[in-house]
Amino acid sequence: MCQLESFSEEINRIKHGKGKDLKGPIVKLSPFVDETGILRVGGRLHASTFQFNKKHPVLLHGDHVFTVLLIEREHIRLLHAGPQQTLYSLRERYWPIRGRVVVKRVVHQLIHEDEPLSELPFGNNSIKTLGVHWNSQLDMLVYQSLNLNANQISKPQKKLCLCKLDWDDPSIPPELCQEWLSFCSNLQFLKDIIIPRQVLLENNTGFDLIGFCDASQHAYASCIYARSIDAQKNVKIELLCSKTKVAPLKVLTIPRLELMSAVLLAELMSKVSKLLTVNHEVSQVRF
Repeated sequence: MCQLESFSEEINRIKHGKGKDLKGPIVKLSPFVDETGILRVGGRLHASTFQFNKKHPVLLHGDHVFTVLLIEREHIRLLHAGPQQTLYSLRERYWPIRGRVVVKRVVHQLIHEDEPLSELPFGNNSIKTLGVHWNSQLDMLVYQSLNLNANQISKPQKKLCLCKLDWDDPSIPPELCQEWLSFCSNLQFLKDIIIPRQVLLENNTGFDLIGFCDASQHAYASCIYARSIDAQKNVKIELLCSKTKVAPLKVLTIPRLELMSAVLLAELMSKVSKLLTVNHEVSQVRF
């Protein structure tokens, strides 16, 4: 219906074999009318293995209300991925005329019309300070930091490095779109990560630092736990700190990457030990 409103003259010309008389930006798209009477993009993809709808997307007028609704729906479905990614996804089935300009305008209006987001509900006992939520009743820190989810972001981060992209680039390649959407959908679970603010037991008789390190083809990492004990032989073990690095783009063997993780742990342990010995005495360091 929207094509009859926008391209009635063009459709009639093509049906009567006068497609060469077309004018305007539609000419460069080599349009044709399929068996059902829908105007589609022609192009040079006849020999490709893509599905028919991908090879020949439906032509749409950029300013039609139907086109605007499609752009809005796609932008929301992609979790506000941006104008470029919205256009890439939309063009898998539809081809709006002047698509870049139209999508950019619609997305800009959507962003500025959205109401500001409120804080996540952490209960009445939650206090936010220095960007961190502290539950004063449970004495727990609720981190909403990507650094605490390093295992999840190491793979996409390496792929972004291979594409020579930074974290603040406005768009990503279409082939990484699905992984990016999955990554965005998992961010909601960060609020479930809570860390006790107090690491050591009160009136402890000493504590040990225990270090671990490991590596894979995607990343290598290290972490340090604090193990404290008091006079009643109560033991408490808490994560003190960790550090993760993306594996080099050059393919290395696992033993080589594990050696790099060991060096990373040694450097982290050295720094942590110096900081803690100012006010505490470390009983033992273990690896």
